[in-house]
Amino acid sequence: MENEQHTRDEIDRIHSIIKDGIADTMDIYGVNRSIGQLYATLYLNEKPMNLNELRDELGMSKGSMSIGVRKLMEENIIHRVYRKGERKIFTKPNETFLNSSLLSLHADGKENEM
Repeated sequence: MENEQHTRDEIDRIHSIIKDGIADTMDIYGVNRSIGQLYATLYLNEKPMNLNELRDELGMSKGSMSIGVRKLMEENIIHRVYRKGERKIFTKPNETFLNSSLLSLHADGKENEM
């Protein structure tokens, strides 16, 4: 059990480093750092997440989450996932974003700033 906890702690530490790296990279290209954290959290999660799960993970207000999710969806960085019988909005990352859209964000300059 102690070994499992150590492994979980190590995964959490690595995820934190990756989240910071993604957020910092997005910040360089004019995307708000908190929105970068939001995207990174979705990217690293194995399943789609709703606003409550994102809020719990990141400690941001539900209003900030809602605005961030809307902006990421407008830029096609994340997309909505429908679950039968669920009223909550679940989102999942566009996993090709880091490979292609980041360059597009940079090319658009300030007009595309979030």
